[in-house]
Amino acid sequence: MPKTIYQYITILVVDDDPVRKEIYKNTFQANKNIIYHLTEPANDLTIQLKRKKIDVLIIHMQCITQDEVEFLSRIKSENPQIKILLITKPTNSKEIFKRSEGEIDNYLFTPFSSEDLIVTVKNIM
Repeated sequence: MPKTIYQYITILVVDDDPVRKEIYKNTFQANKNIIYHLTEPANDLTIQLKRKKIDVLIIHMQCITQDEVEFLSRIKSENPQIKILLITKPTNSKEIFKRSEGEIDNYLFTPFSSEDLIVTVKNIM
């Protein structure tokens, strides 16, 4: 399994789970990537996307407090260069993926390992 991803990419993570937060931190900082964390996406996400050059947005579906498809569509239309990785439970997946086709670049089911995360991010870059 690949142990690294592209160096020097900027990643914005929206996830409130402390265990996954450690996985993100350990995985991305080990690869010398810049990582920012948010736990409440609605207002802060729009502000952060305007202030910083973000390459990859990793967002846990549970952190989206409004219609997921509308939210993801707005983010992608305002920031078409950003790759979006949606984190979700397998039970939530079919309907959301069908409705959000074209808005997300990939998805990852929980629980996941650091290696799963690396491979998934590499695939969308």
